[in-house]
Amino acid sequence: MSKKLKIIEIVLENCEVFALEAKDVDIQLRGIGKNVWGESSFTMVKEAYIQIEKDAIASGGWDNERWQERIHHDITQIWLNYSDGSQEGYHVNWSNKSDYKNYYQSEWEDEFTKNYFISPYSTVPPEDF
Repeated sequence: MSKKLKIIEIVLENCEVFALEAKDVDIQLRGIGKNVWGESSFTMVKEAYIQIEKDAIASGGWDNERWQERIHHDITQIWLNYSDGSQEGYHVNWSNKSDYKNYYQSEWEDEFTKNYFISPYSTVPPEDF
């Protein structure tokens, strides 16, 4: 039995988490690898491309704010939650220029579809996806 992607969680720098239904998100992850730091290990993704449908509704966040008003160059993790209860978590590369803004992350809204695009990356600019 194959597992089906159900929920995608986007974790922000301030620990806010927005959960979006998989049907509303197109996601591509590239350059996945394991990092070990002391006794801890975590999975990193070098490149991510996320397209969120304009009418997507997310649960989570603070004060019931819309995800469009909160996600601003500050994604730290992406969690994929499956229908069988399993999950995979990925940390994105963070620029050392700021503690609050990830300079490796790009965001834009498509002028025709109004869908929202987010691309945390470390080696390939988003326009090359």
